[in-house]
Amino acid sequence: MAFAKEVRSLNLALGTKGKMAEQSFEPSDSWLLLSIIYASKTPPITITNIIAAADYINHCILSYEELASALKRLAAGGLVKIIKSVPYPHEMLLTTYYLNTKETTEVRKELAFIGGLLNNTDWLSLVASAAVPQEAESDFVDEGSFQKAVESYQKRLISKGTKNKKHGA
Repeated sequence: MAFAKEVRSLNLALGTKGKMAEQSFEPSDSWLLLSIIYASKTPPITITNIIAAADYINHCILSYEELASALKRLAAGGLVKIIKSVPYPHEMLLTTYYLNTKETTEVRKELAFIGGLLNNTDWLSLVASAAVPQEAESDFVDEGSFQKAVESYQKRLISKGTKNKKHGA
């Protein structure tokens, strides 16, 4: 996956403070985590809005497998808490993100920053000490709900495209 290589190289270019993380995160986890942060900027957080943010960041719709596997890793690491099938970012993650990206408007830099956090053992230890890792799968998004969210997002895109054509945009 070209995106995974790109994120991996961005993570290496960013460098990390502290030791490399013992928790094993995939490069695409940065993509989902940043998507969750973006979706949290305009509540309520929904799976549809997370899909939209992921599409904005990477210009493609993430698959159910990408979402489900990343959510398991991120929840186990305490970085997100899943309530009624919706992932919410940990407050420490949001604080760190906003303090360090307030002048950043480039998605790639933000993605690299998130990737660096996922590789920073010291920071991950702080989050883990303040969070309750989540492993129960009962609250995770099921595939049917994910597919409905994708369809809702696609309808929204088509609707916006139709409105833009009517207004001469």
